[in-house]
Amino acid sequence: MKSLSIALLALLGCSGATNPESTLPAAARPAWDACHDSVQRWCRERNNGDPHGTAQCEDQAAVSYRDLTTDEARETFFRERGCTALPPH
Repeated sequence: MKSLSIALLALLGCSGATNPESTLPAAARPAWDACHDSVQRWCRERNNGDPHGTAQCEDQAAVSYRDLTTDEARETFFRERGCTALPPH
């Protein structure tokens, strides 16, 4: 019973976490959506296919992207991650 309680608490703790992608500003969303596959692929390669490392990388990428303040910085961010499908401004 004790292990069930611990597992339930861990599950509830994880469910309250905010997905970094959900905090992207609306104006930044089209480019993120267009390049998300490239970001996923880049993260998967950097983490040798490890699912946990890839997920952490994607979360960090969303936070990093969200914090960029210029179109030029956002374009550079995506190009460094192999995306060439950027929508027009």
